[in-house]
Amino acid sequence: MGKSSLFFLTTFLVLLILNYLIMLYVNLAPSLQTLLLAINAASFWYMGIDKRQACVSGARAPERLTYIIAALGGSIGVLMGCIIFRHKIRKGLFMLLLFCIGICQLFFVRLLADAIR
Repeated sequence: MGKSSLFFLTTFLVLLILNYLIMLYVNLAPSLQTLLLAINAASFWYMGIDKRQACVSGARAPERLTYIIAALGGSIGVLMGCIIFRHKIRKGLFMLLLFCIGICQLFFVRLLADAIR
């Protein structure tokens, strides 16, 4: 296993653990936990692809799409992708908006979990 594969695997495991800890706090149904985990894994992968495209000057996705993905439940994956891949971390407003989306998402999911119970 190469260095990059080991790094990606370790990062993905950290994402899984972080997601699990948040799901324990929120106390969601297992099906919603699985859905949010899949969304966050996909958003993490999306940030890695966008970083690779930025390095090779390829076609880039607009920031608005990143905000939409984060708002649909992938804020943890997007934030982890930004940090791990060092992608767009110098853009203060971008990171602040992602963090605010993540906090709002956490409260929304908590309210949804309380409403379902």
